[in-house]
Amino acid sequence: MASTLPEILGEYIDAPLRYEVNGLQYTVQTDPPKITPGEEANLCFYFQNMMNAPLAVEVKVRPPTVGRFRMHPVLQFEKDIYTQTLQEAEVGIFTIPFAVASVTPGSHTIELEIKTAHDKDAKRIRAPKKQDPMSALPLKRRAGLGLVPIIGCSYNVQSGKKIKVPVSIKNAPAAETPSDVLKASYSKLWDRDLGYLQLQAQQEINKNRAIILNDLNNVEALFAALYAETQQRFADVGLPLRIGEAIALGKLLVYVCHMFLKDGKLQDGLLVPIWERAIFNNYDTSDIRQTFRDIGYKHILRLTLAISFEMLARAAGNDLPWSRQECDGVTEYIVDALEDGLPMEEDFLYIPLVMAGTLLLKQVRLPGEDVAQTIQLVKQAHDARTQLFTDDDTQIAEPLFAKFLGMLQK
Repeated sequence: MASTLPEILGEYIDAPLRYEVNGLQYTVQTDPPKITPGEEANLCFYFQNMMNAPLAVEVKVRPPTVGRFRMHPVLQFEKDIYTQTLQEAEVGIFTIPFAVASVTPGSHTIELEIKTAHDKDAKRIRAPKKQDPMSALPLKRRAGLGLVPIIGCSYNVQSGKKIKVPVSIKNAPAAETPSDVLKASYSKLWDRDLGYLQLQAQQEINKNRAIILNDLNNVEALFAALYAETQQRFADVGLPLRIGEAIALGKLLVYVCHMFLKDGKLQDGLLVPIWERAIFNNYDTSDIRQTFRDIGYKHILRLTLAISFEMLARAAGNDLPWSRQECDGVTEYIVDALEDGLPMEEDFLYIPLVMAGTLLLKQVRLPGEDVAQTIQLVKQAHDARTQLFTDDDTQIAEPLFAKFLGMLQK
């Protein structure tokens, strides 16, 4: 069997372990992890059909029980058995709501039994596993970056016919949950049409790879394009950049692009999502650097933000003062602001972008550049922003930035 379709599940959830049952790969978790009586909770399944035919999925739920002869269920579900059919190669989220039926604080388990059925002539069209070329990247999390469908990810698989899902109930007063909120739902995330778009983009890149790489490997030219686009986008959100900030951001974006371009196994992780978007929007990609500015900036920015937070963590001794959830929130905030021209607070010009760019001021060199002068320009730009890092949540960034500048001036 030849694998013809990409891995998709890992694009939506970081799941080093996933379950498999007769052509279905899935993950499952409770949301939220700790349940308060009266609040809505869900079993969230990510389903990935590995077959070239429709796949019927049956989920049998057995809630935890308490009391004499364990006859009283702790959790309330609409029914015991749920079904969902996935079309050929489809990926989606299947959500089963539940409520607390008997307030029994502590840890419990929901028992699940999964069955699937497909045509006897169906063939597998996704590989069971794929090696992880992203191990070379400074990324602890890969979901949501547009990389997994292109260059894959690694994971472990185990049988998922019968599994137990942990659930924790908080100690709180009992509250009723209306039965009409306990209806299961399904949302499709990916189908064959998106696969065709990726294939088309891949073919276009393969045909023009030498030209694309020759154009983008020119550091000065790529820097000029991304520098200009960055200045324009920050001006559009009400944050005109000072020259030191623009240089730091331009260097950072070039550094991230070349991190992918210099590795043959990673190139397509940068290029294919950009060409997919261009094809979808009927955009002429003949001017490659302009394509990076108009169509590719969002993808490049998202990759840069993810890598920037990892850079800051390493420079701070793996003791970043913000949680993973906070970093994810900042990423979405910045991407949305710069893509849609929405107002943006100046703290998030520096966290993480200018701070990460500062770490690279000596590493990424431009022809004829006086690096000492560039460092001074960044310091002057920072000093001119008198309202920077005044919020309680961002004040910790000030000593970190001072530390990074100090490292460069030694």
